[in-house]
Amino acid sequence: MKLTARLLKSVKSALSPTGTQHWIEQRLSGLLSIAFGIWFLFVAPGFSGYSHEDLLLWIGKPQHAVPLVIGVLTITWHSWLGVQVVIEDYVHDKQMRHLSLRISWLSHEILGIFIVVMILSTAFGVVW
Repeated sequence: MKLTARLLKSVKSALSPTGTQHWIEQRLSGLLSIAFGIWFLFVAPGFSGYSHEDLLLWIGKPQHAVPLVIGVLTITWHSWLGVQVVIEDYVHDKQMRHLSLRISWLSHEILGIFIVVMILSTAFGVVW
């Protein structure tokens, strides 16, 4: 019985991260977002003379598509962590908090997946 209780406790702790883990994830995603932002600031000024086709070709290169995907995933993750903290701090009704967290998670997942699919489809030459 003690082994089962330990397993359940470890599964529960894995599904609901501690405050320290959440804090570390926020800082890590923030640092990665800053790194992505700095990279983007260096490449974005060159976009002024690009046509739509030129931008699609630019995104299609692996050295640009990979950082874009990593950046989108990182920023989406960081945004979700921040919204989660706001909901947990300011939504006091337990059911509304649970619903708000689920809606926030789902909307961030859908947005992140949609943007990644668009970047990868452009990189692989799929035209919508």
